[in-house]
Amino acid sequence: FSFREYMEYFGLKDRYDALDKYVLEGGMSSSYLYKDQDAKYDYIADVFDTLIVRDIRKKYLSDHTFRYAKLGTKNMDYGRILENIVAVELLRRGYEVYVGILYKKEIDFVAVKRSEKIYIQVSDSISEEKTFEREVAPLLQIKDAYPKYVIARTRHDEYQYEGIKVIDIADWLLDKWLKPTVMC
Repeated sequence: FSFREYMEYFGLKDRYDALDKYVLEGGMSSSYLYKDQDAKYDYIADVFDTLIVRDIRKKYLSDHTFRYAKLGTKNMDYGRILENIVAVELLRRGYEVYVGILYKKEIDFVAVKRSEKIYIQVSDSISEEKTFEREVAPLLQIKDAYPKYVIARTRHDEYQYEGIKVIDIADWLLDKWLKPTVMC
């Protein structure tokens, strides 16, 4: 399930609480049949071993709960999990997804669909100034006019910082289509 489908399926209204649950439960709809967490993760681990290990070779997993099923919840890297969720959602939305490097700094995603291009940084939290600066720095160095985004768990309405849109991940996931404005 996409995040939107997850919220609709469970009839959830609070997007922030729903995102917290989605991060842990994932989008593997057949796993929702299991009420016991251990049984759910055993099922997902089996699916992982059957499909992913044998059949799929891509940097990002098709569903982020495979990580829990295989590695458990110790040493959670929420930033990576959110990157995975954003990567899968960009693919759902029809984008080709690339990692960018500019001046030895990584840009999490360069997403391309026909003549449209967007740059995205993903972070669990940007509440600390140092983290915020680390996330926006590579985007500020890009000199073209394509849209630039920081997607994070802000729990705030969208705002702009020096031409970069800062969007809460739950809001971004619920937006059916990312509608960037290409500046001329």
